[in-house]
Amino acid sequence: MLMWHPIKIVKIYMLKFNHFSKDIKKKFNEIFNLYDRHSIINQSIRKAITLIEKYRILFNVKILKKKKVILILDCKVSTSTLGEFVDMAILMRLLENYNLQVIFIIIDGEFRSAWLRRYGDKKSIIFSLNYKKNLLK
Repeated sequence: MLMWHPIKIVKIYMLKFNHFSKDIKKKFNEIFNLYDRHSIINQSIRKAITLIEKYRILFNVKILKKKKVILILDCKVSTSTLGEFVDMAILMRLLENYNLQVIFIIIDGEFRSAWLRRYGDKKSIIFSLNYKKNLLK
């Protein structure tokens, strides 16, 4: 009796589809040049995302009457520069202006390799994070 295994067929098909989809993604990026910050399409997508997030926040505040917001900065995925931290701080102040209770959490269990290259050791990283926390006050 000949039996076929449907899982193997699906895996083979998915491998072919993944290869095909990678080619499509590559061609799409070549045509629209999405990784270039100065392209009109990239700027339009960024503005659209910003507007969607803005109205999502306003919807939650004005219509759903939510009063608590939690912002999380994860050191494993965020950069070690001050710019990303300042962006989060500005967002936190903006949300506080809408009379929201903002909880700002910094996850410092693991660090991205850029943190270690920039500060050298974990003690310096913790000192830098404490300095950045004091900027929020």
